[in-house]
Order: sequence, then C-alpha cells, then structure tokens
Amino acid sequence: MLLVGITIIAIIFEFYVDPIIGVQFIKLGLPEQSVGYAFAVIGGAFGFGALVAGKLCSFIHRRFVILIGLTCMGFSLIMVGPSKLLKVPSDVYIMFIGMFCDGFFSAFMFVPIIPEMIASVEEKQEYSRSNSHVSDKASALFNISYAIGASIAPIIGGGLCDKVGF
Repeated sequence: MLLVGITIIAIIFEFYVDPIIGVQFIKLGLPEQSVGYAFAVIGGAFGFGALVAGKLCSFIHRRFVILIGLTCMGFSLIMVGPSKLLKVPSDVYIMFIGMFCDGFFSAFMFVPIIPEMIASVEEKQEYSRSNSHVSDKASALFNISYAIGASIAPIIGGGLCDKVGF
C-alpha cells in the first residue's frame, strides 16, 4: 500500500500544475502558440530520464531510485513556481529548466515502481513470478493509483492557484 500512496503523490506532483502553467507562461510573455513546448519538454525529459533510471536501478535498489526521484521532483517544482522565500524569480527559462528536471526525475519514480509493485504482490500474495496474476495485480494497482492522482492533481492545483496564486 505504501507504493500505491507514493504513486498517487508522484502523480499529484507531476500533474497539479498542468491546468495553470499555460496561463502563467502567457502572463510571462511566452506566445500562446509556444506553450505546448513546455509540455513537450516534460515528455522528452521523461524519456531521457527513463533511460538513466533504468541503468541506475541496476546499481542501487529500486526504492532508493524512487526516493531520489520524489525528492528531486519536489525541488524541480520549486523552480517552476516563483518563490519569494527561496528567491526564485518568475522567469520562463527557469520554469522550463524546472519542467525539464520534473520530467527527468519523475522517470526515477515511474520506471522502478512497477517492478517494485510486482515484488510486493509476490511477497504479500505468495505468488511466483511466473504467475500471470502478479503482473495483472501490479498493473491494476499502478493504474488505479495513477487515475486517483491524475484526478486529484488538477483540483489541488486549481484550488491552490485560487487561494495563493501561482
């Protein structure tokens, strides 16, 4: 269940900013037709990060890779939004760097999570890896977690934007 919670939190980190980031980019002077590039940066960075995370998992335990990913995702999101406390200015280039880092390090969470879920299902349900129920259950857990996080994230992002601004 811990992995389900971590997945939901990671999805919220990943998607809470989506409904409001486009408006912020336009406010900062980015042309409307260029806003989509910000989202492309996340996807491209995720692809690159997935390669690195896969290699990293062969050197250190998957749970540490997940922890690195969650920690770095949190720091990268500080770069996306302005912070008076941390003196992070509201700048398009800093936001793009933050979004790149968010995409890159989110792969550190998502790449090892399914093998980690499979291992947990095997352990708790006493299945062997050859049993197809293991991957079915792990896949279901991941996708349910993903759906919950993706449903909650825009609500949180919109609510935070309404209450405290971007």
